[in-house]
Amino acid sequence: MVNIRHESRLFGKKPANGEAGKVQLYVFPFAGASFYSYNPVINAIRQVPENNLDIRPLELPGRGKRIGSPLLSDLGDMADDLFSGIRNELHSPCVFWGHSLGSILAYEVILRLLDTGCNLPVHLLVSGRRGPAVPSREKNIGELPREEFYQKLKAYGGTPEQILREKELMDLFEPVLRADFSAAAQERTTPVRKIPLAVTVMNGTQDTVTHRDCMGWQDITDSPIRYEEFSGGHFFIFEHLSAVGDVIMSIVRQ
Repeated sequence: MVNIRHESRLFGKKPANGEAGKVQLYVFPFAGASFYSYNPVINAIRQVPENNLDIRPLELPGRGKRIGSPLLSDLGDMADDLFSGIRNELHSPCVFWGHSLGSILAYEVILRLLDTGCNLPVHLLVSGRRGPAVPSREKNIGELPREEFYQKLKAYGGTPEQILREKELMDLFEPVLRADFSAAAQERTTPVRKIPLAVTVMNGTQDTVTHRDCMGWQDITDSPIRYEEFSGGHFFIFEHLSAVGDVIMSIVRQ
């Protein structure tokens, strides 16, 4: 296991010229995320000269560009939905990255690709999520009363403050968040399966997801996982745009 700790720094590089690259980076959504939620990280990566990336954020039904589709609250249904949307697109070398809920969704989609003989990504990058077989120590926050639910959202730090303050906005976003958190809380009922991929794990030092939780990702691969640690909480990825971009580019350039 390679264990690296990062401190925050700015990206500080000029925008890249030319066409998008040839390596596909599929970005799987965290709870409440839409197509645009990873934009700070994506924009930072796109500043890297010759980044050779075609970045493809994925979106679940019921939000963003898919606002007219019914919400899903079952992890398997979410994975099926994302799988059906990308299964025929994986023609180039690609990498999967998921944060939090997106980590387990990325893993579940890979299992579906394996079962159907589809092309596979060359690498799985996960962040802010315990390994698939590691039980959660928290109850399903999607089932909490409203005020307690709001407090949990503030503690996680991923929901913009203006949304939490505006009742009309929360009336719109709360069902999405509750559905996603309910899916994220689901425990596996079948044994963990291995995947023939290299795996990199990123985590924040102040997250409730611990180093030991992250080591559970070793269960899904025979190759030693790479572990990257950052200062910060659950959404450390937005506090370390340059360093997260560096991790992604190091994977792409392998």
